[in-house]
Amino acid sequence: MILKVSELKEHISQPLHAAYDGRALDLEFVDFHYLKNIVFSGTAERIEQTLTINGSLSSEMEQCCSRCLECVATHIETPVDLTFAIDHRDTIDVTDDVRDLLILNHPEQFLCSETCRGFCQTCGKNLNHESCECS
Repeated sequence: MILKVSELKEHISQPLHAAYDGRALDLEFVDFHYLKNIVFSGTAERIEQTLTINGSLSSEMEQCCSRCLECVATHIETPVDLTFAIDHRDTIDVTDDVRDLLILNHPEQFLCSETCRGFCQTCGKNLNHESCECS
């Protein structure tokens, strides 16, 4: 999302809405991908030489469990609170910041459930679906 500074009125909060494609933001990885567009909904406010953007990013994504490799669709909601110095700029591009927020809010290790048992280390059976006879 590129904002034109001249269109932002001083001390007036203006609504912002944008949609991003996860592939266009280079957010497709082996263990997760976005099923829908990433939607930003929020406000922008210009106060003197500062631009503040508040809101949230939401989408549906499919993530693979780190223990059993089952893929699960989940809803994500990421808060957005960004501040930029205007410094005589005509435009401010927040796209890279949106991408960074999404990456930073992605869990290091996604689990399909708290009780996921994963795979048997000996026979490789998914212990969530079947038992094994290994000792």
